[in-house]
Amino acid sequence: MVEGLRAGRDAEALTSLGSLAEELEYFLRFLVLIHDFVDAVDPQASANVRDYRTRLLGIVESIEPALSEIDLVEVADALEDDLIPTLAEYRDFDDAVMLAVGA
Repeated sequence: MVEGLRAGRDAEALTSLGSLAEELEYFLRFLVLIHDFVDAVDPQASANVRDYRTRLLGIVESIEPALSEIDLVEVADALEDDLIPTLAEYRDFDDAVMLAVGA
């Protein structure tokens, strides 16, 4: 998708971006839902999940102006430099989440 945005394959890339937006919405809902479970088991991990969700929302909101201006290169940069690495950071919380949900 990132390369498609940079290479001018707009239709294909925007379709993928739409799918990503939908999946991000589900993921953000998931983070809200698990917050209480994690908080009951590990309050510090719960705070980390909350902060992570806030940071993720900030990144998503920062992409909106570039989308409004149809600056697809800027969108690609934000995805590659900010969103993708931040999504990868979820692995840091996965053990605490799995422990809380399984408890």
